[in-house]
Parts: sequence; structure tokens; C-alpha cells
Amino acid sequence: MGPKAVRVGELILTGGAEGSPPEQLAAIAKALAGQGASLGDLCLLRAFYRAGGVDPQALRAALAACLPAGEGVALTLVPVAWAGQGKGDLSVEAAAVVGRRHATVGTGPFVRGLRQGRFLFLGGQAGAANATLAEESRAVMQALGQTLAGLGAGFG
Repeated sequence: MGPKAVRVGELILTGGAEGSPPEQLAAIAKALAGQGASLGDLCLLRAFYRAGGVDPQALRAALAACLPAGEGVALTLVPVAWAGQGKGDLSVEAAAVVGRRHATVGTGPFVRGLRQGRFLFLGGQAGAANATLAEESRAVMQALGQTLAGLGAGFG
């Protein structure tokens, strides 16, 4: 069984795909098509992967290879002890918006953030290497603030 998709206005959320990154993105594309959208409408990918079982850089590359050329999507990689349904090491969720892209922060297949329709999407941000929790948190919040400012938004 493929992923489920639900549409609320122009926002479409999917989840529950199984298999390799190409298999999951193909299943997400099929679910989006059932809601009148395509991978070109993707705004966010959230990939839960088994820590120690999946190489995050290889996962980024595999996901990027499945995406159409265009304006990029916000990506968050989430290492977990167990991911996916059944015996999977990976579970990918997606959000798409049928509407015009207003702003993007970053370039390439994965961007730091984007505004599409009336929605903002932010990718995962890394903190400072070898930092204390407080230092890392400050670095992440500063990076998120800069991304939001680039999209014409803020924390307030």
C-alpha cells in the first residue's frame, strides 16, 4: 500500500511510504497526483532514518536525484532509533502547496526555506560543531531567524 495524502485547500500532506528513496518519492508523486499536484509542487521533505543504518549524506544524494530540477525543497533529516513501517530504515513525509512560489532562501535541490502560497517551510538547521547545547541552540535560532527574514517573516 502506498502513502496516504490529504489535501486542505492548497496544502497537501503525505506520509507512510515504504522502500528505498526512489521508491518512496515515486509513491509520494503518485499520492500527490491523486490530489492534483506533482513533485514540482513539493515544499518540504522530512526523512526519518535509522541512525547507524543509513548514511545521511548518501540519503541526501538519493533524495536529490529523485527530485525534478527547479526551485528546491526544504529538507529535514531526522535520525531515529527505528524508522518506517514494517522493517524499514527510512520513512519520508512530504508537504506540497499548489500555488506560486514567492521566495526561496538558498539554492540547489535543498533550500534553507521557502514561501509558497500562504505557507512558510524551513529546512533543518545544524548548530555549531563542538558547541555546548546553549551555543548550538543559539546558532540554530540565529540561522532560522536569518532564513525567516529572507522570506519576509520573523519570530514575532
